[in-house]
Amino acid sequence: MRPTATTSVTNQPLTAAQAARFERAAKELQAGRPEPALEIARQLSRDAVGSADAHQLLGMCASECGLVEVAEKAFVDALKLAPAHPLISLNFATWLRRRGRSREALAVLSQAEESPQVKVQQGLLALELQDPATAVQALRRATSLQPESVVAWHGLGCALRDRDDLSEADVAFRRTISLAPRHVPAWINLGAVLRLRGRLNDAMSVFRQAEAFGSPAPELQDAIAG
Repeated sequence: MRPTATTSVTNQPLTAAQAARFERAAKELQAGRPEPALEIARQLSRDAVGSADAHQLLGMCASECGLVEVAEKAFVDALKLAPAHPLISLNFATWLRRRGRSREALAVLSQAEESPQVKVQQGLLALELQDPATAVQALRRATSLQPESVVAWHGLGCALRDRDDLSEADVAFRRTISLAPRHVPAWINLGAVLRLRGRLNDAMSVFRQAEAFGSPAPELQDAIAG
């Protein structure tokens, strides 16, 4: 099912009164009360038909209430009003991924306006879909946009490893560790890369460091075994 478009193609700001209703619905949603939030969001989306914010709110409320078709139409309508909006794209992609529609989620993110969060999520989704080339491209850009992002550097290391670019994966995992010295997955992945590069003594030293930081024994043993 493909939702129909809204009647407007212009993203209009909410009035002060509409913004107050938006905040009230958002608070209800955050408090774990999606049903009253949904009622406010439904009316708001009718009153502010040209507002991407109103439609996105409806999508989030409908999602929490399990209304799949309503949620999808609302997210699509929001993107029609604010094409490539990074936050709307991220929320819609998250919703799609939770529905098992990861390739559609990746397509949404690939068309989104660039931001560090968009590029990280695009890269991690590509990694999940076993597309390391796309993952590397997205995560490289994420590290450029946000050089202190631990998630981006660790994801980049994983993507480079999956692409058999072991020397650059080594660099990415070390960068992760420099930013977060107790990041156990990065230590384990660095050890695995060192082992693949034939540096067995260095790998064992790294694995021992991971163990010292509290790595679960089965996870560490799996890494050592390869």
